[in-house]
Amino acid sequence: MLKKLLVVLTASTFAASAFAQAPKDATPPATPPSKSTEAKPAGKPGATASEKAAKKEARQAKRDARKAKKEAKTKKDAS
Repeated sequence: MLKKLLVVLTASTFAASAFAQAPKDATPPATPPSKSTEAKPAGKPGATASEKAAKKEARQAKRDARKAKKEAKTKKDAS
């Protein structure tokens, strides 16, 4: 009898912990399809290497500008 009680208590503990960790909504919400699954327009193929290089250069220029602005602000605050 005591062994059965111990088994029931152990099982109920696991069931309760699983229930506590379960998400509130059993079905996940519908998400819009990602951009990678959408078809690209036929007239415009992927970016060329030169376009990619230009975008990369522009991003680096923005980073450098932000860094310079941050350094200037730090120097201004320090003095």
